Amino acid sequence: MDSLDPKMLIYGVACLGFFATWLLGRQVETLENAFDSLPAALVAFGALLMSPFFFYYAWQQVGAKARLVQEHLPVCEALGHAVGAQGGRPPRGIWRFEARDDVKNILAYYEAVTTTAGWKVERKKNGVLLTKAGDSAAIWWEPAGDGQQIVIQKPAPPVR
Repeated sequence: MDSLDPKMLIYGVACLGFFATWLLGRQVETLENAFDSLPAALVAFGALLMSPFFFYYAWQQVGAKARLVQEHLPVCEALGHAVGAQGGRPPRGIWRFEARDDVKNILAYYEAVTTTAGWKVERKKNGVLLTKAGDSAAIWWEPAGDGQQIVIQKPAPPVR
C-alpha cells in the first residue's frame, strides 16, 4: 500500500460524497427552483463522472512495488508513491514513482544492485538500460511539477 497516493482515494470519495449530498439535499417544489439548482446539478454530475477516474488511478497504484519484485527488479527505498495510472500493470509494464531522494542516488542504487543480480548495466544520459538473457528494462528520471519522477519500463523501449 506504500505505492498508493492516498489523495486519489480521498478525491474519489469526496466526489461521490458531493454527489450524494446534492442528491439527498434537493428539495425542489417549483419549476423555477429546479432551474436555480441547475448549476449545482451540473457540478454534482461532473463529480459523479470524475470519481471512477480517481478509483482507476488508485487501482493502478496499489501493489506497484510488489509488481516490480515479481518482475525481478529491486525496489529502492527512495521511491515514493506511484504517480497517476502508472503502476506497472500489464500490458504496458510502466511504473512511475515520485523520487524521495536525489535521482542520481536512485539511479546509482539501481546500477549497483542490478549488476550484482546479473543484469548488464548501460548508463545513458538520464537513466540506466538493463539487459539480461531475453529480458530488458529501462530506468530513467523525468522532471515533474515540483519534483522529479523515476520511470521504470519493462521491457525496455527501443533506444535510438
